[in-house]
Amino acid sequence: MANMFSRIIRSILGNKSSDDVIAKNQASDDAEGKHYLDFDLIEKKEFIHLESAYQNQEYVFRRATESNRLVLGEILGQVFNVEESSVLSMAIAYRLGDFGNDITEKIVEAPNEIWNFDMFSCILKNKTDEGHYTKGMFHETTLIVRTKIRNCIFMLSSLGGPDTVKYMRVSLLSPDNSLDDDGASLRTHNAPTLLSFILSYSETENNSDFQTYFAVEKSVMEKHQQGLELTELEQEYVHGQFEFQGYYYIGYGKWLFDQNRYYDTFSILERGFNYMNSQLDWNDSNKMSAFYDICTIMGVCLSKMDREDEASYYFKQGASGLSLNEANTLALSYAKLGNPVAMKQMTDWLMLVAQKYGDHENWSEEVKQFSVDVPVELSRYKKVFDENLELSPSYEEGITIGYVLRTLWGLNKKNLSSCMFIYDTSNNKFQERIDDIDLIFDYSLDGETSVNKVFVLSCSHVHYKINDDEDKSILCHNAPIVISTHSIIGKESTSSIRVDMIRQNFSNNDDKRDFARVNTPLGISFTIGVPYGLSYTSDKDSLLNAIRKAIDLVDEKRFVEALKLSKWVFECTSNSLKDKMGIKYESQDELLWDIFFEASYTVGFCLMELGKAHTAAYYLEIASHSMNYKHIQEYINCLANSQDPQALEVVEDVIQRSPKPDSKESIMSWSNHMAFLKRRKAYVLIDRKRYVEARSLLSEMLNDPMCKDFAQDELNYLNAIERNER
Repeated sequence: MANMFSRIIRSILGNKSSDDVIAKNQASDDAEGKHYLDFDLIEKKEFIHLESAYQNQEYVFRRATESNRLVLGEILGQVFNVEESSVLSMAIAYRLGDFGNDITEKIVEAPNEIWNFDMFSCILKNKTDEGHYTKGMFHETTLIVRTKIRNCIFMLSSLGGPDTVKYMRVSLLSPDNSLDDDGASLRTHNAPTLLSFILSYSETENNSDFQTYFAVEKSVMEKHQQGLELTELEQEYVHGQFEFQGYYYIGYGKWLFDQNRYYDTFSILERGFNYMNSQLDWNDSNKMSAFYDICTIMGVCLSKMDREDEASYYFKQGASGLSLNEANTLALSYAKLGNPVAMKQMTDWLMLVAQKYGDHENWSEEVKQFSVDVPVELSRYKKVFDENLELSPSYEEGITIGYVLRTLWGLNKKNLSSCMFIYDTSNNKFQERIDDIDLIFDYSLDGETSVNKVFVLSCSHVHYKINDDEDKSILCHNAPIVISTHSIIGKESTSSIRVDMIRQNFSNNDDKRDFARVNTPLGISFTIGVPYGLSYTSDKDSLLNAIRKAIDLVDEKRFVEALKLSKWVFECTSNSLKDKMGIKYESQDELLWDIFFEASYTVGFCLMELGKAHTAAYYLEIASHSMNYKHIQEYINCLANSQDPQALEVVEDVIQRSPKPDSKESIMSWSNHMAFLKRRKAYVLIDRKRYVEARSLLSEMLNDPMCKDFAQDELNYLNAIERNER
């Protein structure tokens, strides 16, 4: 499928560069060079795209009509094999997000009424003067359905469509609800079911609009066989078919960035990054230059969104593409994170600048400003941290909704609607709705009152809604968020609550984030326990006890709690190791350094377990400088498993810097370490399709007892690939 996709992408792009592929839907040119909007073409493209996505998804449900609406029971039966007799109750939370304050909640207990609930009744509410339903945008409906088999939470929102046809995105969360729980997060056996699919409505059975669609579909197939370029309508068919446009996102993302639309830019370029990362050709300077460029842009966007540790990952990827008349964005990012390594990075960069341009007066204004900004940012970070520590000198235990949303999904108070529904699954009733944003953000998830609940929120990244004067994003209007909790008995942990979270895709930005078969909503699952009543201060002995407790929490698979505690230890120890200005590490306290490295490792490890590999890389790289094999290996695992372009370079560098020890006591651990490095190197080579090099390395590894079985399995895998390619 991937090869087919690549061929189709090439047929769309032709010989155009990524910069040429911009937001073509915005305007057309007339003979005089003026711009005009072709509304008919825009509507047709929207229709072809949505219909193609509907026709080519994993779950395809029959099309609803005015005389034969699609009901909830059909979806429950097709997806979960649930029968009407199994239905217990349904809670409905409705919110009109943009044009009014229509907020309602309702409990339905009649199985027949639940089973026959009209899915399109959520968005088809008003009609135009011509008698067609309006698009129903920003109507957010959440259905919480209890059955004898499982609970099913549906989030429904409109995707729009032409006059006579409408489409709706349905995102589904179905918690595992098992009492016995392994306590894990990313690799849990107790993961919820996460699904997303599109439903379609047509006014009539024999709608003439579909003749246009089938004609486009036929033309695409014919042109694909002939290798011909596609028209704009035909391109939209392909876009809908795959819900992913590869290199198109690059030009479009740059166009958005030029308008200071940072969240919009990142959400688009993330898809472009995923595609380019899987297709990197280090020998193609143009493609590599484009890759470095988008990485730097993504870093800038994340930095603007106050996601600096994640931003540093992309700045590092893009560093090779910087010119010497630009600021070293990685060094500046490290400075904003309070990392004194930024000073060395700045100094090294300025030496290169001086070698090329000579004296300071010949430097670009950007570089001159950069040389000032790095120490200023480091000092500012130290000053702010000291002030905050004085105000809050001890660790504050507790996991809130705000902490989870900010840490895992980058959401702040301004991004949330000031309305949260709370449904009690045990008692089948809504609790009092919360309409205060501070109370929503600070709502405790780890208390007894938070168990067996469903929290329904809404988020937005549109600048005029959230009063963001810097980020001018307008694509991502409203998306519902559901947080579901239930009691557990942790078989391998002390957790007592599993938290399942889902955020629906934004209707204006509904493509896949990854090149995958299904369009899966943003989701995560983790476990937490009852607070221990922990109290720690920033003195060394207390920090030592704190990191020990964080390690215990990791062993208990309470990764969110371990992350919060270890991050606090990391910040406190880093601060204690610095000089008064915060621009260099000056402490020689070995124990404090040990705590710092262990805290950094624990932060990174927890982020990996929570699916935040790009953020984890920043902390794991710091930990790797301890030269502790465990720390180094986790850093390399992070890079290799996330297909980091620099993974091979790092592995080879570590191999070169790992000489055989003199003492016999260290030989065994060193041998295990080297075996790990060779296995990881082989894995990366295969992942990059450098099969000749991989085969040579694996053949050597057959002679190593620690690698023999691995090497033979991978050689068998390579042999299978060769047979399939013949």
